[in-house]
Amino acid sequence: MTQAADEEFWERVRAELASPQTLLLEETYLRNATRWHRLTENNLDTVRAALGPRALLTVWPRPHP
Repeated sequence: MTQAADEEFWERVRAELASPQTLLLEETYLRNATRWHRLTENNLDTVRAALGPRALLTVWPRPHP
């Protein structure tokens, strides 16, 4: 399923970050070009502003050791 990264998407991400955890955001902005971002409540808006236009975003839970 594909969903636009609209305000509803970001509110769900923000809700996930409300619990004490870190999420990983995979940003695919060109074919086979990917950047990873570690999301926290403190840097969510900064990361969001730096994303490429029309990028494919995937949110992953942080792997536990």
